[in-house]
Amino acid sequence: MMLALVVCLAMLRLGVWQLDRASQKQSILDQRERQSAAAPVNLLSLGTIQEQEYQFKPVFTLGRYLDQNVIYLDNQVLNGQVGYKIFSAFKPDNSDFLLMVDRGWLAAGDTREVLPKVKTSLNDIRLEGRLNKASGPAPLWDENYPVNDGARWQYLDLSLLSDQLQQGVYPLVLELAPESAGDKALTRVWQSIDNTSVNKHKAYAFQWFSMAVAFLIACLIVLRKSRR
Repeated sequence: MMLALVVCLAMLRLGVWQLDRASQKQSILDQRERQSAAAPVNLLSLGTIQEQEYQFKPVFTLGRYLDQNVIYLDNQVLNGQVGYKIFSAFKPDNSDFLLMVDRGWLAAGDTREVLPKVKTSLNDIRLEGRLNKASGPAPLWDENYPVNDGARWQYLDLSLLSDQLQQGVYPLVLELAPESAGDKALTRVWQSIDNTSVNKHKAYAFQWFSMAVAFLIACLIVLRKSRR
């Protein structure tokens, strides 16, 4: 019974730890929610780059797109339709880095051999949106495959982009605001802030508490039978 008590306490402690983790994650999500609702600030005023702190932060910047070339992020599905996310390199005024801009989603054409056309203005422009992390490789990504094939990329590798463009690239991308002006052929839909990690920790805590109760009941049944 003492061993059973130790095991039950260990399970309960793991459940409490999972609840603590859920509380920490919820605090981060609450901060992001508050931050995303704030007024946009100048990108160049942020100072030292903190990816975790600035994710989903509304910003604006002045400058111009680097050139007409765009990046087509492959296998992007919207409302059941396959397409691409369109990215362009943007040079903010009075900065020494480039900013990758998520301009929106574009439906794929009838064939993968021909990429759909995207027009890019090279005039001075003001962009407004929110900062977000660049998309990483798929969970089962094989490093033996190339990240990009010309303009078509499987995920946005900012280090590789920096090498190709021969200039520093901001570690977060700018997602243009859905209501901002731009190419009407591009669809902009911001994904909601993901809270699955919080729910996951709560589910783990429930499992540990359930296991502790079930184990304790089983031990009490065994103890009762042994006394009989």
